[in-house]
Amino acid sequence: MISTVHPLDLNAFLASHCCSQCGVYLFDEELKAGEQIIATNNIVSSDGKYTIPKGRLLRITAFIDMPPCTGFLFAGLLAAGGFRPEGFAAKWDIGKILDLWEKP
Repeated sequence: MISTVHPLDLNAFLASHCCSQCGVYLFDEELKAGEQIIATNNIVSSDGKYTIPKGRLLRITAFIDMPPCTGFLFAGLLAAGGFRPEGFAAKWDIGKILDLWEKP
């Protein structure tokens, strides 16, 4: 899942990903408007009015600055305001996110 984001320019961010289980750093991925991300857990908007459910795939339409964090705007959710980037993922394993893998 995304742990931190760093601006690259006005239209792109570098998203650092970590393991959602243990928090170990995994990789960095550049994010731009038009890219798709997925919620790795239920994620509440900055104003607390909206929740994006775990497993929801979204297309980024824009980035907005919301001190002290960066917010996203999504296709179909423009009225929802900003969402913290932590908890989303730009690359993912659908089976694990939706709990579809075999458990011992």
